[in-house]
Formats: sequence, C-alpha cells, structure tokens
Amino acid sequence: MNKLLLPFAVVGVALLASCASTPDSRIARSPEVFQSLTPEDQTLVREGRLRPGMTEDAVLLAMGRPSTILESVDKNTPDGRVWLYTSTRPVFIDPGPFVPMHGPYRYRRWDDPTPVVAHTRVVSARLEFIGGKLVRWQAPLRR
Repeated sequence: MNKLLLPFAVVGVALLASCASTPDSRIARSPEVFQSLTPEDQTLVREGRLRPGMTEDAVLLAMGRPSTILESVDKNTPDGRVWLYTSTRPVFIDPGPFVPMHGPYRYRRWDDPTPVVAHTRVVSARLEFIGGKLVRWQAPLRR
C-alpha cells in the first residue's frame, strides 16, 4: 500500500517546491528587467534586499509579487502606492470543552487536551512607493 502512495508523495513535493519563488527564479523569468538594473541593484536583488530609490520592477525581482497593492488617495501624493506582503501564522486556541467543530465529530470531548489550531494572516512587510520609487519599508529584522 505504501509503495502505491510514494509516487503521489514525490509529485506533491515537487509541485510544492516549484511554487516557491526566489530571487533567482524571478530573475530567470525576467532577465531583461534584471539587466536594466544598476550593478548595485543587481547585487541587492540577488540577495533579496532593498534600498531607498529602487524601482517597482527591482522590488518585484527582489521580493516577488505583493499580496495587496493599495493606491494612494492622498492628493499630495497621487502617485503613491503601498505594497503589503502577508504570511500566515498558527494561532493555538484552547477553546474548552464542547466546542463546535467541523467534520464527522460535531463536538470535542471534554477530556481532549489537543488545542485547536487556526491560521491567521499577518502583514510581514509594508513597502511605500512614490513615483514608482521605493521611499520606505517596514519588515521584521533578519537574524
């Protein structure tokens, strides 16, 4: 039985790995955009790093597509944009006994110590552009 599932597992892992987007894979898809960057920006893009003044195209190569793009409604900066990158984080909930659940078992048993795990979306990076140039960003520190 396990021998029958092995090919499906290998294909599943390969599909998940192919979904991962790295600076190198994005550069390979857009080599002409990468070649148009300055040598300094090319180095930063390869490392997945940013600097003030980078173009939106350079940031796309370095960071990938944002989850959300917000257009400015401020009349002082009509060409402003905010890019949001989001990720999911697990949240462990101890709901107590007799909590409605989905699936064949409608309620948890009162003595079940297993916490319920939910996933919530969080903003992992916020980038601000004015006139197509990166002016500031907020992201967690790399350790």
